[in-house]
Amino acid sequence: MKNQLHRMAAVIGFSALLGSALLGAPYGNSTAEIPFDFQVRDRALPAGTYTVSTAPGNGMLNMTNRETGESIFVSAPSNQYRKPGEGKIVFRKYGARYFLGEVCFASESVGHKTLLSNDEKELIGITVKSAPVLASIRLK
Repeated sequence: MKNQLHRMAAVIGFSALLGSALLGAPYGNSTAEIPFDFQVRDRALPAGTYTVSTAPGNGMLNMTNRETGESIFVSAPSNQYRKPGEGKIVFRKYGARYFLGEVCFASESVGHKTLLSNDEKELIGITVKSAPVLASIRLK
């Protein structure tokens, strides 16, 4: 009887662990070659190859530099419905500075738009009098 309770507890624990791992597994998971330095939130990131992923329903993106292993999480709630198709990352460009703007995974029918960072808000308020130029990088 005692062994059966231990086995049952182990099975229940393993099931809970497996279920939570599956729920947290990346849904959108793509790679992009970003040829310029850019900012995510208030953090500068170098040009390079990045893996971009998200989990369904959590509104968070994870960007990992494949050369350095450095990773950043950014809040990017789903913002618009679109036809699933080509995946892309959109950057807002002011002069020579790029800011992460939106990520659209090929398999998803929504885009994930980032909020303006403090640096970007300051830049808009001081120096920019027109809309930013949008630069788009294809996700693989």
